[in-house]
Amino acid sequence: TVEAVNEAIATASATSSPLILALDTPGGTLDATFKIIASIERSRVPVIGYVTPAGATAWSAGTFILMSTHIAAMAPLTVIGSAQPVTIGPAGGPTAVTDSKTINALTEFITIRAEAHERNVTAARAFITENLNLKADEAKAFGVVEYVANDTRELLTLINGLTVEAGGQPYRLTT
Repeated sequence: TVEAVNEAIATASATSSPLILALDTPGGTLDATFKIIASIERSRVPVIGYVTPAGATAWSAGTFILMSTHIAAMAPLTVIGSAQPVTIGPAGGPTAVTDSKTINALTEFITIRAEAHERNVTAARAFITENLNLKADEAKAFGVVEYVANDTRELLTLINGLTVEAGGQPYRLTT
């Protein structure tokens, strides 16, 4: 997945086109999550996170990634949240990570991304500390995502003319 995201960002950058990153995931490893977020943050073109299609989730790692995108959107009937980390033990079952060092570090990590994109910091913290989950309309009402769109075409219409910063430079979206 990390390689696919890197290739997609490279292709988008080569044509100076924004990238829509469709998210539908129960989560993933922290290492891969951090690498994907680093690629998004280094991108010279906007990366638009979009939880889609209806019924999709961006749990755990997906929530971290969505909070790191330049623009965050969700389709109706989608969910984000439940970002407390877990470990997979020898028996294969997940165990919640509860040590304060890890929880505090990850909470600050997601909080910084929320602040950078003017998103709800309280909700960002609660995704980890309380395993908060939000439906698309709740996420928009709480300032966690900027847009709720039924499909990609509607999302492109909603963001047309918007200016965001990517790679330290303003980027005007002409969709």
